[in-house]
Amino acid sequence: METFSTLTPERQAEKLARINTRWGQLHALEKEWGDKVYKYILLTNSGGVIATLGFLGTASKALDLNSARWALLAFITGVLLTGVAVAHRYHRSAGLFWGYRDDVNRYLADKLPWEAVAKQDDARSIKRGGWGLILPYACLGAFWIGCFIGGAALLRAS
Repeated sequence: METFSTLTPERQAEKLARINTRWGQLHALEKEWGDKVYKYILLTNSGGVIATLGFLGTASKALDLNSARWALLAFITGVLLTGVAVAHRYHRSAGLFWGYRDDVNRYLADKLPWEAVAKQDDARSIKRGGWGLILPYACLGAFWIGCFIGGAALLRAS
């Protein structure tokens, strides 16, 4: 098993280039998740809160207030769950980066062979499901529930 100091300068440069590429990938992964998925979920649930409050303020006599309150609760739950989901995703992405960084530092100090760095990074990166999958769908589910309840209240009011 090769350690960093036993490599030729050319191979060290190759390894460092791979390390930098991987760090860039992990950073892009974290940014992509934050910018796309959770922004959408937060905006849709926030829009539901605003729309429901608008209806409550202007059409309270025509609208089933209990249904509107339940729809509002569903949208607010979606907003709150989005905060939890964003925090979870950040910690997951950051954990990938921190674990890789620590392994690379151990590799550069000749305390860990490159094969172990790659194997441990693969093991960390492969984990799927769990809260990382449940939370975004829970946020989206809260939005759908709010839309369904609010839509049904509007149909009954017609």
